Amino acid sequence: MKARKVFLEFADKIKSMGYEVYISNNEYYNYGYIIEGNKIGYFQLDNWGENICFSTCNKPSPNVGTGYAITDKFGGIQLTNLTHEHIQESFMVTPEWDRKNATFVKKWASKEEFLANHFNKDLAQL
Repeated sequence: MKARKVFLEFADKIKSMGYEVYISNNEYYNYGYIIEGNKIGYFQLDNWGENICFSTCNKPSPNVGTGYAITDKFGGIQLTNLTHEHIQESFMVTPEWDRKNATFVKKWASKEEFLANHFNKDLAQL
C-alpha cells in the first residue's frame, strides 16, 4: 500500500516538527489531525497519493461544514516543501475569502472535546 506509506511519512514529518498527530486506524483512510494546544487542523493525502493537503477543522455546521480546504486536493504540498506555515494555516478560523461566514464557525474548545466526538473514535495518536 504505497499510499499509506507516503501518508505515514507525512504524519511522521509533522510529528517531528513538534505537533501532536492523530491518524485514522483504518489503513484505507489516509487522513489525520494536527493538534497544537487547543488548535486543531486537518490533513490528508492528495488525490494522486503523492502530496499532502490541509484544511481547517471546526465543529460541524450547516453553513460552513467541518472546515475549509487550504490546499488543493489535486496538488498538495510535497514532503520536502512542508513547513510550519502550511500547518499553521490549518488552524485559522476562515480563509480571507470567506470572512463573512466567520460567525458560523465554532472551533473545538479543546483537544479533549474534539477527541471525545464519536466521529473521531477510530483515531490513534502517533
